[in-house]
Amino acid sequence: MNQLKTLPDVNEAKCTSCRICVDSCPVEAVYINEKAKINWNACIECLCCHELCPQKAIKLTPKGILSKLAFGFMNLKRTFFS
Repeated sequence: MNQLKTLPDVNEAKCTSCRICVDSCPVEAVYINEKAKINWNACIECLCCHELCPQKAIKLTPKGILSKLAFGFMNLKRTFFS
């Protein structure tokens, strides 16, 4: 597993099934099943779905150990310096 891997993940409460994420995915890893779903095995981490979602329903989820540490550090930094 790539230690820096960060994948998009859908917040179904925010998703309106507008299909912008589906249409923007160059490898067709995003599909609609009532709400948007992402096939992580097909995802190439281009993050187009995350960038283009008008509802901000697609968040980034750290999967590798280094990306989890980086996300944790960023959250810690926000807590102390905001």
